[in-house]
Amino acid sequence: MSEQKHTKEPWRQGDPDSDAVYGADGELLTVTIYNHPKAKANIRRIVASVNACEGIETEALESGPLKVIWDKLEAIAKAGGQL
Repeated sequence: MSEQKHTKEPWRQGDPDSDAVYGADGELLTVTIYNHPKAKANIRRIVASVNACEGIETEALESGPLKVIWDKLEAIAKAGGQL
């Protein structure tokens, strides 16, 4: 069984008061159904985090932040110092 890739970035929150997350193509990805007092702030943070990590494989993120930074620096060095 192959691993399913996540929805392409950028993700967005419906609006500042929304509890919904949408993908780049406007597809509804998820919505909070539990009325937690911090739900909207959590959704905002999830969207910001996903978008900030665009281009980084999930496995690299799961292996820790220093590994991600090191891997990115290696890739820059291999590309002749160009991003």
